[in-house]
Amino acid sequence: MDRRVLLDALVGFGIILQEGVKHQGSCDSWDARDVIKAACINTGGHCESYNYCYTICKNYNKYANQSNNCDNAAAMFVPGSYCVFK
Repeated sequence: MDRRVLLDALVGFGIILQEGVKHQGSCDSWDARDVIKAACINTGGHCESYNYCYTICKNYNKYANQSNNCDNAAAMFVPGSYCVFK
């Protein structure tokens, strides 16, 4: 694999997250809703697989030394929507 292809993929992924979440600020000051939405976008539009949004939220809590409530992260979205909060 050419490193330029990997770089293009990473930049594209970053742009998709930036546009989808609209978070402005440092990496350790995200709101729990932004973290959960970024996780949802990363999965392609849902959190059900492997309880992914919950896992990412809990890992972010460890990274940022926060204590956000990550329970029922997947239930925060409208079923069948592309990461739209209820």
